[in-house]
Amino acid sequence: MTENEPLKMDLQFFADPTGEPAPEPAAPNTDPVDPNANSDDNAESEEKTFTRDDIGKMIAAEKAKWDKSVTQQIEDAKQTALAEGEKRAKMSAKEREDEAAKQREAELAQREQELNQRELATTAKDELSKAGLPQSFLEMILGADAETTSANITALKKTYDEAVNAAVTERLKTPLPKGGNTNTGADDPFAAKMAQYNN
Repeated sequence: MTENEPLKMDLQFFADPTGEPAPEPAAPNTDPVDPNANSDDNAESEEKTFTRDDIGKMIAAEKAKWDKSVTQQIEDAKQTALAEGEKRAKMSAKEREDEAAKQREAELAQREQELNQRELATTAKDELSKAGLPQSFLEMILGADAETTSANITALKKTYDEAVNAAVTERLKTPLPKGGNTNTGADDPFAAKMAQYNN
């Protein structure tokens, strides 16, 4: 075929004879459903269309549910704050100072614990890198303190190396040859000929 030759096609094949788009052919029903089954099953499988009013009602219902939950949370917070305020009002000045000091100490202890956990995680990442282990093991090896974490890394490294070595050994095993001549003695004509040349 050359560039100047026209392509031979039946373009009428693609034309619509009535000028209207042809309806899509219905896909055959491949479901193993009994065609005589109840029409309720067929109604569930069809898509449901919603009007703007339906959608508006659904949105309003969800908004009302959300408003109710937020209102409940606000009321709970108010009740907690009122109870705390009444408790503080009944306390003497010394008791209020002691309570405030306890709260500050608890907050500081919480912050210190978070800081220690971050430091421990950073140290553990460094130790994992030095041990040649993936960083994804971090969550598994973190302990309460540095000594526990270090012991966890050592135990994990030992187990990991053993598992890797076992897998490598298993993959490197070569199967024995199936069938064939396994004799290496004088029955082999090639070996006999080589023996003649070596002598």
